[in-house]
Amino acid sequence: MPKCGAKRKRDGEPCRNLAMSNGKCRYHGGCTGKGANWGKHRLPPKDAAQWEARLARKFAQIERDKRRRAQRLAAMSPEERRRYDAWVKSHQPGPAAERARRRANLKAAADLRAISERADARPLSPELAALEAERRRIEREALLWSIENGLAEGVFG
Repeated sequence: MPKCGAKRKRDGEPCRNLAMSNGKCRYHGGCTGKGANWGKHRLPPKDAAQWEARLARKFAQIERDKRRRAQRLAAMSPEERRRYDAWVKSHQPGPAAERARRRANLKAAADLRAISERADARPLSPELAALEAERRRIEREALLWSIENGLAEGVFG
C-alpha cells in the first residue's frame, strides 16, 4: 500500500500513514475542505462501519473544541481580544475569488467615502448654500411636527 510521505512536524520524518488517491494521508491533505467548505466539520459517511459511534465521537470533539475556544477567549486580555476579533474579521473563509471581491468592495466603499468627504469640504455657490439651508430648515420643522404629533420616525422616515 502506498504511504503518505509528507514530513511530520514532531520529528521531520516521513509520514507513514496510508495515502489516499491524491498521494497524501487524511492528515496531510485529504480531509481539508476547499473553498466555501473550508473550516466546516466533516461528518462520517452513513455507510461507514460503526457510523453512530463515529458520529457521536465527532459531536463530542466539536463540543470539546467549543469549550476550549471559549476558555481561550475568556483568558484573553481586552487588547488581545481586540486583536483576535480583528484577525477573525480579516480572515473570512470562502473561495479566493469571493474574498478578493469583498476586499475590492470594501476598498471601493472607502474610496467613495473619501471622495464624498472631500466634496463636502468644497465651497458652495451662494444659490446652492441658500437651498441647502432651506432644506435643513424644512427637515427641522418636519421633525418638530412629527414629535408634536406622536410620530416616532418623523415625516421623511
